[in-house]
Amino acid sequence: NCVLRMAPCLLGLFSVVSPTYREHHRNKASEPTFNDALCEVRRLFRTQTFFQQKCFSKTFAELPRR
Repeated sequence: NCVLRMAPCLLGLFSVVSPTYREHHRNKASEPTFNDALCEVRRLFRTQTFFQQKCFSKTFAELPRR
């Protein structure tokens, strides 16, 4: 039963991650693994969407650059 619910979720995740990664990395010569693409898309969502709101700018300014 759990597998029947998981498969559509994974297919949905794949259908969001693959085109998003491809759109942002058109000039990359190497073929990434899905894990590489997933990590990069997560980073893109964090840095270019949600955390661009002004309420987070002060918090991130105080964090050490690392």
